[in-house]
Amino acid sequence: MARDISELGADVFDDTPKPKNKISPKKRNYIIGLSISGFLLVGVVAATVVLCNTALSDYSNVENVMYYFTPKQLAAEGEQPTAVLYRLPSDKKFPSTFRIPTQVLGYKVVGVADYAFSTHEEIKKVIMPNTIEWIGENAFLDCKNLSSFTWSKKIKDIGVDAFAGTKFYENLLKDDTGLYDIPSGILIYVGTNYFSDNTAIISDSLTEAQIAAIKSNYSVNNVKKFSELNVKGICSGAFRNNQKITYIDLPETLDEISASTFEGCSKLQAIDGSHAKITSIGKRAFANCDDLASVNIPTSLKTLGDEAFANTDINTIPDLNNLESIGKGVFMGCENLTSVNYTLDKVYDNMFNGCSSLSSITWGEGNSNRDNVSFIGEGAFAGTAFTEFYYPKNVYNINDYAFQNCSSLETLYLYGNFEDELLPVEEDEEDDTEARRDGEPGEGEGEGEEEPVYPCVDHEGNGCNELKGVQVIKEAAFQGCSSLSTIKLYDDNYTVDPDPTVSGYDNVFTFPYSVMRCDGSTRQNSNHYTFAGTAPTKVLFSPNMMHIGANAFQGVTSLTEVKVEQFDKSKMLTIKASAFQGCTNLESIDLPHSIMRIDNSAFYGCENLNNIQIDELGIVAINGGVFYNCQNLESVKLPETVSSIKTDAFYRTYKLEHVVLPVAVTEVLTKAFVECRANAGEKMNVYISRTYAAAHTGGKKINFGRNWHDGTVEEYYLLGDGEERVDGRHYWAPDASGNPQEI
Repeated sequence: MARDISELGADVFDDTPKPKNKISPKKRNYIIGLSISGFLLVGVVAATVVLCNTALSDYSNVENVMYYFTPKQLAAEGEQPTAVLYRLPSDKKFPSTFRIPTQVLGYKVVGVADYAFSTHEEIKKVIMPNTIEWIGENAFLDCKNLSSFTWSKKIKDIGVDAFAGTKFYENLLKDDTGLYDIPSGILIYVGTNYFSDNTAIISDSLTEAQIAAIKSNYSVNNVKKFSELNVKGICSGAFRNNQKITYIDLPETLDEISASTFEGCSKLQAIDGSHAKITSIGKRAFANCDDLASVNIPTSLKTLGDEAFANTDINTIPDLNNLESIGKGVFMGCENLTSVNYTLDKVYDNMFNGCSSLSSITWGEGNSNRDNVSFIGEGAFAGTAFTEFYYPKNVYNINDYAFQNCSSLETLYLYGNFEDELLPVEEDEEDDTEARRDGEPGEGEGEGEEEPVYPCVDHEGNGCNELKGVQVIKEAAFQGCSSLSTIKLYDDNYTVDPDPTVSGYDNVFTFPYSVMRCDGSTRQNSNHYTFAGTAPTKVLFSPNMMHIGANAFQGVTSLTEVKVEQFDKSKMLTIKASAFQGCTNLESIDLPHSIMRIDNSAFYGCENLNNIQIDELGIVAINGGVFYNCQNLESVKLPETVSSIKTDAFYRTYKLEHVVLPVAVTEVLTKAFVECRANAGEKMNVYISRTYAAAHTGGKKINFGRNWHDGTVEEYYLLGDGEERVDGRHYWAPDASGNPQEI
């Protein structure tokens, strides 16, 4: 209306009331000063609020918080270095409203790490600045009272179970017909009843004919397009355990399928990625989709996460040739897989673990790729149904659990090059073998130390790194393979050795010359159980075998004989703890002269062991329980290098004629010789190669442990001259006063 007034007369406002009192200049200046001060105060308060959000002034929210700082030199030129909120210590309390700072010490806060807030029940609300781009797995796990968030507009990824155990997630679950997305366009949750039964989620590019075919082939009642969801990305676990989805046609609009996105969608039957542009499928993305039988992954896919298709119903694995990164256990537990044509050069950890019907594998067309295979990972074929397996010749390790619990496996074929066997090296360098034979511990005999690794060569002088064939068989690789009775060798043409004197025996493990260890686990202080629970009757080790690992053949009740081929430079150093424990039918073991240590309980419970030759070896100790309960052991001649008889070493060796302790012995520990006869009235003689005085009071007296023997043992000591009675020496028994008494 004022715009219509063109002119106002001079007296128009003459009747306007005048103020009664005028304000003095001094008072006016005072008022203006107060106004300016108030304005400045408001500015200071506002600046403080901003500072609280950006520069750690909100001290109660940042005290004791742990951050991970990315090194400044890794920041792009002109970019601010970044930090991640790493952990809120569990022993500290924080405000009910927690404000994540924009920056810390000049570093921009861009993420919340796995488990960062977990178990902080005092926190009810979290405010995120717009710098936050990602939230890790279980980030807010069991923050029971956390019910609301102020979201960053830049979040691109949220990890699996980030909100598990919070009120926020409980409230989401109550809305079983809705979906929840955040300002950045990331879909966090889809209600279990958001879709109707037998729904197909498809891309916009499908034709009506294609949609009709999907409806017909998969009994689809309802079609929903990804575009109708109107989101830029899908959070980990968003569709988890949804029982309405039957078919998925991956869209062109998504870059990735996050971890566990469709995990547990047990009605899902097929996935088509033929025209998608997805580059990554996260771990367990489709795991436990019980009915999933058909998978066509997009050619754009570069990364496939751990257990991506674990425990599904697929019977043919998709083409993996374009992938750059493959996780562990991708097809673990796929019980409908019966055969696999595998074209990659690596079989990743747990790839087919638990595929209980898998009984056949080809390595490319006509096995054309078999010699290119260079790696088979931990647990790769555990629990499968192979009855025989040709292990590729260019894979040097059989890794931990690789064939564990393959109860149908009967025969393993290893590359053995049986026409040109591997020969032991003739070392020029000085070794410490003689020192160890003199009773001094050699390199690698200390507790927890690594034994020395001796080199080996083949007939052309190639070192071990250039050899073909398995060198190390690791922890529990064949544990529980209850039918595995035979290991045979094959040559370059995959022809099995026809000579029964070498490797043609049935029920015999014949190890090629390349095998140096039956242990070599990646885990410290582990029990290896490499062949525990298998079924050979005889084991033939090559002279290059250096170590038989802990529990390696434990409980192999079928085993009757163990033999190690011997050359002048045989390398076996150690039989580790419990290696043959419980081999109740083992009768004999032929050891090489090179052996330096037999560890605790190595032959514990070998009730039928009657022959073991260790008389010329370099062993310095008979360790605890080595011959415990070897009831039929008749003869043991200890080498002069032995200095220690450990606890329970000869416990219950009922038939052992006698034992002569060498002069090097400095200790005989508790119960070393207990129950050495079934009847207390009978005695086993222990001859000690010293005089009584030297053994008990001399400068190098023997440390006799408490109750080192019992009433089933008679002890005798060296007198020094007289009639030769045992091993060319004259022994006497002490009387009650410790004086020698002739026998």
